[in-house]
Amino acid sequence: NWKRAMTDEYNSLVANKVWIVTALPEGRTAIGGKWHFVVKYGPEGQVVKYKARYVAKGFTQVQGRDYQETYSPTVKLSTIRCMLACAAQLKCEVHQLDIKTAYLNADIDEEIYMHQPDGFTQGKGLVCRLKKSLYGLKQSGRNWFRTIMDYLVSLGFEPCMNDPCLFIKVNNGVYYYICVWVDDLIYFSSDKTFHLDFKTQIEKRFTISDLAPLHWFLGMKLVCTPGQIVISQQQYIHALLANYGMEDCKASSTAMTEGLKLTRDDCPAE
Repeated sequence: NWKRAMTDEYNSLVANKVWIVTALPEGRTAIGGKWHFVVKYGPEGQVVKYKARYVAKGFTQVQGRDYQETYSPTVKLSTIRCMLACAAQLKCEVHQLDIKTAYLNADIDEEIYMHQPDGFTQGKGLVCRLKKSLYGLKQSGRNWFRTIMDYLVSLGFEPCMNDPCLFIKVNNGVYYYICVWVDDLIYFSSDKTFHLDFKTQIEKRFTISDLAPLHWFLGMKLVCTPGQIVISQQQYIHALLANYGMEDCKASSTAMTEGLKLTRDDCPAE
């Protein structure tokens, strides 16, 4: 499973023309890289995917030479809750899509050299000159957000003043909403054709995984019905209990005695 995941990742890097293999110029130093492995789980705790990433050792980058600005926003959880509440009130169907190898769609401005990935080297003494924002680089998140933001703006959306990861478009009195969490997008509108139209527009620029109606997002299981969205973190709670050896503990509706009032005198002295 891991070998297959590594091969898929390497083929994706080559297909996206992330680097060119070249000799290291005199006086330059190549940064390191490493394979990173993650098992992705579904809402019921089942294994969904074995995922391998070849990432740059960004901690070896030199500021001013290898990168400049690094800040990249993600949508606020309070924004997500607000948007889900709006979708429930408007009885809208919320959809979700994932952009594959998102960072690899963003160009980099700096001249950065990196060691070739273990198991996939070619040529002796050659290194990779990066052309795209590989995972692990300090500026990759910022470059990717700039890329997706520019594309959404070209489609007529505008970032919200209170949360730049919430994009809104108004057309003939109809509102369209998109929340961006790195490479995951959730979106909805009272316009029934928005889902297919938006998916078509995104596919013109990026390779996506269409996750259909929203059901699993940031470790939260969501059950969406017209006029109601129920959020559950049952899997996270079970994992937390297992981590502390409390799988067989007795459930209680509250963690403390009902009506208990704590005062400053109850606090232990320092």
